[in-house]
Amino acid sequence: MGFLDSFGFTVPLFRGDYPKIVVEGLLVWDLREDRHSDNDQVEAVFRKALGYLQEFGGTFHELVVSSTEKVVVFDGPGERVSWFGQTYFTTLPVAHRQNTFYLACRLVWAAGLFRALAAVPWYRRLGRLRSARQAGRNAWLGFVRQFPDSEEWQDYLDAHRA
Repeated sequence: MGFLDSFGFTVPLFRGDYPKIVVEGLLVWDLREDRHSDNDQVEAVFRKALGYLQEFGGTFHELVVSSTEKVVVFDGPGERVSWFGQTYFTTLPVAHRQNTFYLACRLVWAAGLFRALAAVPWYRRLGRLRSARQAGRNAWLGFVRQFPDSEEWQDYLDAHRA
């Protein structure tokens, strides 16, 4: 343990006792403590979220699958993105599990951010992070504007953004 476990998810990775799920081309790693108890539910949540993207905007599904290397479900504070590894980290809170449309929007946001940084050399990405976050916001705005209640979703997502 020691140093390796200080990050909280490295030991399970090295031991290999974590479920790896591929949902419609998106790799999802479940690194939570209780990962073996409801792994089928995690898969169902991501399948439904990606289903929204496929059904209501195939280009957004392609954006998520092509720009996001993996999604990591973990025990920890909040959600994060790793622009270096193109990884979206989430605790998969109840709000995401019950509202998979919101999760779909978060996946689009992260993928938009990753796409914006893809052409930028890694050593310059930190300086471009603000514009990349705006690109992510523009991506999910493009997705939700397809729906009649898009203004409500825009307000909701602005209030709950990372």
